[in-house]
Amino acid sequence: MQNINEFRIFYNRTLHTKLKYLERTRIQLLFLFGLSLSVLAGSGWLVYWLKMPVISLLIWIPIAAYSSFLGWKMRKFKNSFKPVIVQEILDFIPHQITYNYKIFIQKDRFLSSKFFATAAPYYKGEDYLVGQVGSTTFEMCELDVRDRSKTDNQLRPLFRGIFFHATCKNSFQGEIIMLPRTDRAYLTRSVKAFIREGGEALPVKYPGFNERFMTYKGKTTNPDVVINPAFYGILFQFAERLNKKVYISFIAGHMYIGIWEPKDILEPNILRSNVSFKLVSEFYVDLYNVVSLVEDFDRLH
Repeated sequence: MQNINEFRIFYNRTLHTKLKYLERTRIQLLFLFGLSLSVLAGSGWLVYWLKMPVISLLIWIPIAAYSSFLGWKMRKFKNSFKPVIVQEILDFIPHQITYNYKIFIQKDRFLSSKFFATAAPYYKGEDYLVGQVGSTTFEMCELDVRDRSKTDNQLRPLFRGIFFHATCKNSFQGEIIMLPRTDRAYLTRSVKAFIREGGEALPVKYPGFNERFMTYKGKTTNPDVVINPAFYGILFQFAERLNKKVYISFIAGHMYIGIWEPKDILEPNILRSNVSFKLVSEFYVDLYNVVSLVEDFDRLH
């Protein structure tokens, strides 16, 4: 997987040109939308000044219809921006990864991670990626998951960010979950549910790991069979690089990762320029870290 310096060269040679083309489209749409609003306001003033409201419909209806059409074009621009840029980035990556912005990982797969003890009454997603690294197949997407609060019955954010699932080449029996210690107060139900199934605390012998994660294993789980001991350090460094809340689990031959990300990734802005290395590099860095983790996992297991 190419590092960020190689991606910077790719950005300068390829992505920057594509972003400049999309930027011209954004400016044209914004100019036309502003012009139509100006004409609509001017027509309103003219009708008021002439005191002839009868003709207002003849003027306002076509202008309003055109403004609505431009609004639709602007939404279409926002919806098409990410697929175009994501596909360019995926073409740069050496692994075969496909993308579909309309679909996402299904709820039952998310719940299989055992990150949260919930029925997830609100479950939405987008930006589905599927690929293979060595003999390990994986999928990932953006998810917005909410649960009902016990105090006021309102839907509250439970998880928002990137959810990742990989099928391990060497299927194993057993369960290990790693939950962010910073969210200990909010994960009581998850921990209690796992312990009720026979789970127990698993101290990890890697500096700083137990300060960052609460780790538990299934009752009959042999940790060394599920995870190569050297992989704990890689997981810790992965979480340190991201500097975000990270959830990790290994459940019956599957690896799950949740990365909390409150903002939409690669979301374009209509009102300001999107020709930005920072905008596209944030997506690439997250993808780079995840794929690199899969490469290490495939190598060690």
